Order: sequence, then C-alpha cells, then structure tokens
Amino acid sequence: MLHLFYIHSHITFYSSLGTIKVLNLSSNDVVFLLGRKYKVKGNYEFVTVDVSNLSDQFSRIDYKKILSFNRNVRKADNYLSQIIKDEEFVAYVPQVSSLFFQLLITNRHCKGYNFIEEGIANYRIKLYSGSTNKVGFISQILIKFINSFSKRFMLYPSCLGMYEKLECSPRYYLFNQPLFLSEFNVDKIDFLPEIMKDKIDDCNVIIVFSASVEYSLISLNELTVLIERYIMYCQLNALKKIGLKFHPMQSVEVKDIICSQFANEDYSVIDDNVEVERLVKFNDSVVILGLESSVLLYAKVFGKNTLVVSFISFYNNNLRKEKFYSGYKEVEEIFKENGIVLI
Repeated sequence: MLHLFYIHSHITFYSSLGTIKVLNLSSNDVVFLLGRKYKVKGNYEFVTVDVSNLSDQFSRIDYKKILSFNRNVRKADNYLSQIIKDEEFVAYVPQVSSLFFQLLITNRHCKGYNFIEEGIANYRIKLYSGSTNKVGFISQILIKFINSFSKRFMLYPSCLGMYEKLECSPRYYLFNQPLFLSEFNVDKIDFLPEIMKDKIDDCNVIIVFSASVEYSLISLNELTVLIERYIMYCQLNALKKIGLKFHPMQSVEVKDIICSQFANEDYSVIDDNVEVERLVKFNDSVVILGLESSVLLYAKVFGKNTLVVSFISFYNNNLRKEKFYSGYKEVEEIFKENGIVLI
C-alpha cells in the first residue's frame, strides 16, 4: 500500500514528516506530490513528483475549461496511475475543497484518505462546522454539468465536518489539538526540523508581511502606516537588526515600497527559502512581528519561548472588505489562545 502526501508549503511538508513518523511508514511506501512548485529541501529517500501543472488545471473552473474538463480528468487519472504503477494508496491532503484533492481521493486506486495540517485554517472552527461553501451561480451550473458525467466532485466539500459523518472517518494529523475537534479522530504529530538549520544575518526581529495589499484588504497608504508602527515598535524595544520576510504573493512594487520605508534602518531581506517556523526552533530570542500570517502562529507553536507580536487589530479600522472581518476576529482569538501578544 502506498501513501501519497500532497505538499505545497513548509507546513504541509513538516506535517507530512510528522505523520510519516507517527505511522512509522517505510520510505519505499511514501510518495510526495508537490504543488505550487514547492521544492523539498534536504536529502530524502521518498519519491517526489511535481504535480503543480496538473493541480493548477483544476484550481478554477470556468466556461473555457468545461469542454476539455473530462479529458483532463482522464489525463490526470492516467498520470497518477503511472506514478503509483496502479498500486492501491491512501491519500493525505490538507482539505477537500480543491477539485484536485477530490480527484485524488475518488481515484479508483484510493482506499482511504486523511488530513494533514495546512495552516491557520486547521485552528478555525468553520473548517469543521459542516457549513457549506458559497459558490457562484455559474460555478454551480458548471460543476453540476461536470458531475453528470464523472460523479467525482462535490459542490460543498470544504468543511471537514461532512466527512466525519462517514462510517470510516478520516483521521487528522495535527501539531496541536483544536479544542472543538474530537480527540478520537486526531493524532498529534511532532515538528521535525532538525534535518537542516537555516541561518540569517544576526536579526533580532523578523517582520512577516502578508499579501494584504495584493488581496485588496488594505491600501498602499494604509500599509505605509502599518510599517511606521512596526518601526516604532522596533525603536521602542531596541530591536535594531531587522529582517524582512515577504509573502510568496508579494508584488515587486510592494516589496520596493516596504524596503524604501526601512531605508534608515539596519535591515535585510530574508530569502524566500528560509523557513521562519524552523528558524525559531533553534533561536527563540528572535522577536516575530506581523499581522495575521500563519507564520506567526507556528512561530509560537514551535518556538514556545519566542515573543510573537501581532498587529492584527490594525484591521479593525482599515479592512477594506468587511466580509472578512469576522474571520480575522476569529484569527485574533486563536492568536490570543496560543500566547501571541496582540497590539
């Protein structure tokens, strides 16, 4: 029996390693399916296959793709058969809202599936509540049309609570036990960062940026105000060596604006490949600042003694899309429960 892990981020990578350890899986039975062009660092004996282009084909359904959709499904199944050599497998996915994940777990060779930790969503009760997704009218029609042929996809699968009702419930492999999720279905896993130790240039504070401007949550002017608050906090607390950690979706324009505001400070830009979550495991004297990024949560989860400060209350008066407000209030509560300082 093979075990297929979908990995598209540092956290899904580490949650996969933790799950493999808990289950004592042989490296010969493990396959990493890599999405979003994620690169695995270090030397491992696991088979790794980049499925970024394949998964991207199912990331969004529109009328332009509808005529070729079933053909793409067959291609995906055939490609997967080549990877697994038609062996039976168990799938490990972050959630089930992605059509690609649904395609994976409904494959005829798939004999079961479980959930690995992906990010802050695993600590939000809405992920487990069983409420349905809001899907646009056109998307609903397209997916119903697709299902009339394939019977492989669901309109409202994003909440894991729906799957707990199955006779054989999937298990959750998580770093922490959410209070609202039954312990019966959860296996707690360990963070295993000891393979490699990243180093940065003598930073005593790391500022983690979100893609708030890119997602139109705040304006550029509001971002400059937020940066001023970061700089003021650093000055008041004698944090003189500043590391800037950009979001993967950060635009070049926003990066330039951020760097220009730190022109009078002693700062450096941390490479995209450096994992803050792992770094604090070995250096808990580094202070972490940011808004709502899951990096803040994991910096606290993995670096118990690390001072993590969230400026998430900045959203209270500046969030441009009010529909996200309740979601960020929930994140604020999660931060508070995990010992993150709120400003």
